[in-house]
Formats: sequence, C-alpha cells, structure tokens
Amino acid sequence: MQARSAGSTRALPFVFWDAPLRRGTRSVMRRLRLPGPVRASSSSESEFEGVGGDEAVQTALEEQLRLQLTSEVIKESIKDDLRSKVEDIKQIGEELHAELDEGYRIERFRNELETQETLSTAMSKFNELEDEIAAMKQQLEADREDLAAWERASATARSKGLFFKTLYAPEADAAAAAAQQQRGGGGSGARQPEGAAGRFAGQVRGSLDPEAAEAARLAAAKVRTPAEREVGSPLRLWLFAYMAGVLALVVGQDLMTAQPSVGHDALYGVLALVLGFNAWNERQVLLIGHSSEVEEERQRRQRQQQQQQQQQQQQEK
Repeated sequence: MQARSAGSTRALPFVFWDAPLRRGTRSVMRRLRLPGPVRASSSSESEFEGVGGDEAVQTALEEQLRLQLTSEVIKESIKDDLRSKVEDIKQIGEELHAELDEGYRIERFRNELETQETLSTAMSKFNELEDEIAAMKQQLEADREDLAAWERASATARSKGLFFKTLYAPEADAAAAAAQQQRGGGGSGARQPEGAAGRFAGQVRGSLDPEAAEAARLAAAKVRTPAEREVGSPLRLWLFAYMAGVLALVVGQDLMTAQPSVGHDALYGVLALVLGFNAWNERQVLLIGHSSEVEEERQRRQRQQQQQQQQQQQQEK
C-alpha cells in the first residue's frame, strides 16, 4: 500500500502541485483526516486506548482527493473556457449578421437611388421629346394650313384666268356664234343654254387640266415632304427603342428577385409600352417619308423622260 501511494505520488504531474491547490487540498484533508491517537473521555478512555490512524491510508486518501479536486478544477476551467468561446462565437456571428444586413440595406438603397435617378432622367428626356413632337405637330398643322391657302389661291387664280379667257373670245368665234344665232331663228332661245353649258363644261375641263393638277400636286408634295422629314427622326426611333428595352430589362430583373417591387414594375412596364408605341410610330413615319421620296424620284425620272421625248419630237419636226 505504501509502494502504491509512493508510485501514485511520483506519477502526478508538476502542474498539480501548485501552491494554491496544495493549500486548499491540505485544508480539506485536515478536516477529513482521522485523528491520531484517539483520546477517549474519562469514562471510556480504557475502551479506545491504543486506537490510531494509518498514515499511508491517509496519504493515499489525500492524494486521491487532490486528484479529484484537480480534475474537477480542470473540468470547470475547460467548461468556462468553452462557454466563453461559445459566447464569443455567438457574438461574432451576430455582428457578422448585422453587418450583412446593413450591407444589404445599403446596397438596396443604392440600387433604388440609381433606379430613381435613371427614371427621372428618362422622364425628363421623354418630356423634352413630347414638347418637340408637339412643336413639330403645330408646325405641320401650320404648313398644312399654308398649303390649303395656297391651293385655294391657285384655284381662284386659275378660275379667274379661265373666266377672262372665255370672256375675251376671238372675233372669228364671235362672228360664228352670231351667224349661228341668225340661222337658228326662233330656236336661239333653246340653244343659248346649250352654249352656256358648253362654256361651263369648257371651264370645268380647263379647271381639270392635267398640267395644272400635276403642278398643284408637286407643290403640295414640296410642302408635305419636309414636314414629314421633320416629324420622323431615326434618332428618336433608336432612343425610344433603347429606353423601352432598358425599362423592360429592369422589370425582368426585378421580377426575378425574391421580393419584387410590383408598383415600380407596373410603372416601368407602362413607360416601356408608351416608348415602344412611340418607336413604332416613328418607324411608320420614316417608312412613309421613304416611300414619298421614292415616289418623287420616280416622278422626277418620268418628267425627265417626257422632256427628253418632247425635245426629240421637236428636233424631228
């Protein structure tokens, strides 16, 4: 038993023999240690005489208690260390979570600001384009009114010219008309209306002169073509199409997120439709202007061919 206690004492590590632990263990052992020679009372002194404690057993018990206390202290220290580390890890996790939430909110706020800035810029450009379109429409209406006034003036001038042409007829025609009236006798009353109708028909035929109608149509085309070119613009077509595409992409990206903004998506969708409709109108106007240019070029070539034919005929005569 003494050898075992001596071996266990030698097997203990150096760290267990620190001064505070040794003092605490000794204080416990002093309270638990069996007394030495038991001193009996006066009444039973003879009964317990010769009873004493075993020093080896007491030393072994002391070492065992010291080991248990040391292990408990180590366990408590390890548990406290683990608790502190767990608390530190929890605190670090909460801080990281708060930082991530703050970063997400900041990024979302930045995206909203950029979107609002882009939308305000697009709306300002859209308002400017609407003002330009309204001014062009007013200019087109003014050009149409000028064209209508010119057509009325030209028709009035043409009518006056035809009236004076029939009023101052040649003398031969006047003599032939007088001879016809004399030969007709009593039937002159019925023939005069026919002559008046003939003059009226001549005036109508004169007013429908192909050359005059062609000249009027060319003049109208000269006024209408620049107005159509002003209304249609490839720059506006591409700008409307680009803005509509950007808004459509913004709506698509927002709808793909976990929490889409329905109000903004609806507004952007309506704006994209309006811009797409304006782009389609610009395309139609450009197509009309191109077709009118092609028609003018064809008519110009026809007139050149006719002039060349007339010159050839005059040279042959």
